[in-house]
Amino acid sequence: MNSSLYSATRRPTVVVLTTVAVVACAMMAVQHQRKQTPGPAVASRTRPPQIQSCVDCHDIAKQFDSVPHAQTLRSPGVSVLQKQFSGQSFKAGDGSSTYRFFEEDDGSLWCENDSYPQPVSVDWLLGSGRHAITPVSTWTNSAGQTELLELAVSWYPEQGLGLTLGQSAETLQDAIGIDRLGKRLSHGESLECLGCHSTWLPLDEGRVRFHEVDPGVTCNRCHTGAARHVETEGNATPPGFSWEKLTPLESVNRCGNCHRRADQMTSEELTVDNQLLVRFASAAIVQSPCFLKQEVPDDSSKVRLDCLTCHDPHRPASNDPVFYSDRCRTCHGGASHKESRCPDMTSDSNCLPCHMPKVEIHPNLSFTDHWIRIRDLDLTRTR
Repeated sequence: MNSSLYSATRRPTVVVLTTVAVVACAMMAVQHQRKQTPGPAVASRTRPPQIQSCVDCHDIAKQFDSVPHAQTLRSPGVSVLQKQFSGQSFKAGDGSSTYRFFEEDDGSLWCENDSYPQPVSVDWLLGSGRHAITPVSTWTNSAGQTELLELAVSWYPEQGLGLTLGQSAETLQDAIGIDRLGKRLSHGESLECLGCHSTWLPLDEGRVRFHEVDPGVTCNRCHTGAARHVETEGNATPPGFSWEKLTPLESVNRCGNCHRRADQMTSEELTVDNQLLVRFASAAIVQSPCFLKQEVPDDSSKVRLDCLTCHDPHRPASNDPVFYSDRCRTCHGGASHKESRCPDMTSDSNCLPCHMPKVEIHPNLSFTDHWIRIRDLDLTRTR
């Protein structure tokens, strides 16, 4: 494509910086009624310690850049994943126009649609790619605040390009203007989205200073008080810094600050009939009998159930079902459980298909249901 045909007209019309959204942002279409609690990245007033400060003392931090949490917000210009979009196209259903992604000579990534007169830029990619990657454009609204445009097309590992979760071909076909390219998020929704995908999100009267953003979720986001810990060369461990001192609920809720807490959702949403609840593991797991019936341990050496029971945030999640089933057997082993609870339990049985099945909520997009429970054969209702 000859860039001179459009480069002179697009930039004055839309102040496009660009950012990124991910599947989590797409879920805003569900319009959950929840408490508005800004993410730690938004609330921070000073730049937190850089991850290199952690690497100097903690070997586990050296490989953290390969962990999905560290890859939740990336610039297309430095991302190897730009190839998943550049030169690719997707038609959003019969009668819909085609979405195309292309690069300019300077390496910037753009998206265009036949039904909108100019392309929009993509400066960030949101999502690690484990489930999806969603490109997003941003601009400054009339009040001088940053807002996002969540583009209509995302990338999925098993499918390639497809419609972004929460958007439909019918809605896009009926949309007018720039809405043909995706879903516009309000300033508040935009900050909530970006705040969960970055470690530091500096603001200037509501406008994000993107050139200063610390992308991805790194040590400081989970270990509160990291600045004090670094200042004292590791001698100080401020309250909340060490996870082993958190109760199981406190631990899950800290993950839930971005993965959704149960107290941010309505009672109508916290039901087994709400299939979309599977998207929010931290809200679902606290509904589980396994979680509710556990005794709060007074010793870190005792068995407990929270997110860290199965997921080490410093490493990629395991894909081995035996790994997770072994965690189940830590509490559910022995003859008594085999006889009264699970007739199929053996030393090598896979607990997940029955008790934590994968649920598809969007074409080629499935999540593990973390509401652990005994189910009917159709896996849709508790007994």
